[in-house]
Amino acid sequence: METQRQIRAAISQLIWGRLQQCPDPERQSVLAALGPTTASAITQPLGIGWVEMSPHMDLCGAIAQVMGEARHTRMWHDIIKEFGGSRLLRGFFSIASRAGTDGLMRRVDLAYSSQTRGLGSVGTSEVREGSATVELDGFPAKEYSLPLYAGGLRGTLSATVEVSGAKLLGVEIADLSEPRGSCRFLVRWL
Repeated sequence: METQRQIRAAISQLIWGRLQQCPDPERQSVLAALGPTTASAITQPLGIGWVEMSPHMDLCGAIAQVMGEARHTRMWHDIIKEFGGSRLLRGFFSIASRAGTDGLMRRVDLAYSSQTRGLGSVGTSEVREGSATVELDGFPAKEYSLPLYAGGLRGTLSATVEVSGAKLLGVEIADLSEPRGSCRFLVRWL
């Protein structure tokens, strides 16, 4: 049986929505780079449903190509802050943030596993006061761009720190290994 590789539809739809807010010519350039079925694959499922990774990664890749990696990562940051207030994750962030940023970082595995299928695992290997090491392992890098995905996850982790109420100092990507489908994120906050 083939492994389903999917992301929660609401997340992909938030990225799509952010793209729609971008000014023309950028928005039009991104849309022109997408396949003919990408828009419907992302917008048709209910938010609690799933989007296959190919159209999702096509969208993210086109955004990064046209707007640049930094803006792609920032877009992820912004939508995760928005998504953190949604009914789907509000409870998770509310409960987890009671334990502070340290507690929230210890629970990134729960958020990741509830929002992805077949995309590897995320876990926190070390948490200290003001920092955490988060590891992605088993991402299908032979099928999808790990550097692109890591940029989105970097934006996600930066937003997670801010949703917890802490001041973000930075998220650094380290030890990116495409053969293993893994990388580490060094997350720092005050």
